[in-house]
Amino acid sequence: MGFVSILQRTAANVLDNLAAKGERAVKFAEQRGGNPEKAEEFAFRASEARWKAQELRERAEQNEERERFEQECEISEDYSDERGLPSLDELIRVLCAEMSIDEEDITLNSSLIDDLCIGSDVAAMAVTERLGIDIPEEDSEGFITVGDVYEYLLSRANTDEK
Repeated sequence: MGFVSILQRTAANVLDNLAAKGERAVKFAEQRGGNPEKAEEFAFRASEARWKAQELRERAEQNEERERFEQECEISEDYSDERGLPSLDELIRVLCAEMSIDEEDITLNSSLIDDLCIGSDVAAMAVTERLGIDIPEEDSEGFITVGDVYEYLLSRANTDEK
């Protein structure tokens, strides 16, 4: 687990603790006949903290997923640069630029069609235009996820090297 993921999970736990304290304060105020506006404010802040905690956990999972994928493929920046292969981050930046979406919204399992609203042919054209790597149409037809595109680029690099 990377440093960023650990920080995100720690922050999520802190927010959960704050939310629990807020929920207890709401119950206390309700039981003791306290200020209803104040109780409502505590309830709102508690739910907001829970929502933020969940968001942080999801981002941590995305970071961990990316780290696992890179480890499985034994990808490093040096490895990528030696072959002229774009890094996973570069591929994600290309897809983000194509769709004008945030990088953190894309994971390896993001569906090109369902999550990014682009077809495999559009993804292939973006890679060709922005990275200069030609992907034949018949090869791009099998792209379903961002991971599929990246695996193709890795396999291309391995094939070109032989």
